[in-house]
Amino acid sequence: MDILISDLDRLTNYGYGYLVGQILLLLIFVSITLMTKKHLFKSRK
Repeated sequence: MDILISDLDRLTNYGYGYLVGQILLLLIFVSITLMTKKHLFKSRK
């Protein structure tokens, strides 16, 4: 418990970095998915 109290600043910094990284990966994945879907629909016509 003492570690959590003394390292709370570092844990939150790493936690926020991890969350931002996950959000960026999600955005990249969604944008790639949307681009490929548009490309597939155009090629079918």
